[in-house]
Amino acid sequence: MKKKKKKEEEKKKIMMMKELVYQVLLVYYNAMVLKLNILKRRREATVTTNQ
Repeated sequence: MKKKKKKEEEKKKIMMMKELVYQVLLVYYNAMVLKLNILKRRREATVTTNQ
């Protein structure tokens, strides 16, 4: 009985770790996309001002 409970807790821990990793990746990905968009806009802005 005790062993089964430990296994369940291990599963929960693993799931939580996966969730955490997923959240971090999501935040990182969003930050990268934002950065790229800002760079793209800046480039477009410089192009329009140079004309």
